[in-house]
Amino acid sequence: MKNRIVAGLLAILLGSVGAHKFYLRKPGAGIFYIFLFMIFLNARLPIMAILGLIEGLGLLMMSDQEFNRRYNAGRMVGQEGYPDQYPGPREIRSRERMRDRSERRGGGWKNVEVPEYPPNRRNVFKETGMQKYKEFDLEGAIEDFQKSLQMEPRDIATHFNIACAFSLTEQPAKAYHHLSKAVELGFNDYEKINTHDDLAFVRIQKQWDGFKQSGYRQYAAFENQPFAEEKPEPQNDLLLDQLNKLNELRQKGLITEAEYVMEKRRLNE
Repeated sequence: MKNRIVAGLLAILLGSVGAHKFYLRKPGAGIFYIFLFMIFLNARLPIMAILGLIEGLGLLMMSDQEFNRRYNAGRMVGQEGYPDQYPGPREIRSRERMRDRSERRGGGWKNVEVPEYPPNRRNVFKETGMQKYKEFDLEGAIEDFQKSLQMEPRDIATHFNIACAFSLTEQPAKAYHHLSKAVELGFNDYEKINTHDDLAFVRIQKQWDGFKQSGYRQYAAFENQPFAEEKPEPQNDLLLDQLNKLNELRQKGLITEAEYVMEKRRLNE
């Protein structure tokens, strides 16, 4: 395991001859530094010393996570002082299965303690969730965003994006919950909340005014109607024709998803 502070000091003090490159197991770069040092040895301007100073400051200002990713093969020092590799996809799936088993109180499963995800590991579910969201696979995006929040429960962007996905799938209570969570964690782009097309559905709810007045933190409870029957789709030809034309406009990108939802709601009333 290489130390970032040591590498930075070597670059500042002996960087002109590439000492920090040899320390970081880059002998080829170190030999190149020595070659350049000999070329610029009689130069009036200490070019190699300046270059070493720049690299040293860069190493000192670099985060430990980034330094470990570049120079320690992605390893970090654990609590006991031993290097721990970041878990790969196979280990992630194994941990998920262990967590599912731990949640089962009956059926013979024992409660298994599952280690926490390292905070520095790449969040693949956040990336796949955004990809599915852009492809309008909203159910898949929501599923991946929820897995992402299990790994990074305080990620502001994920809370905002999943709120948009819940709005587009007409689940306002969940959308309000994640919007308030994003604001609580530091999201302050209120203009985006008030104008984002994908949040149009939550803005037409009767809870919106109170939610906005509370600084986007509190909202009135939604009525649960689990057994409420859905209003049947109209069967007359004229209304069906209007709905088909509205759907064509959405598929061609001439109207947004939020505008489609509102126009469809207006036609069904």
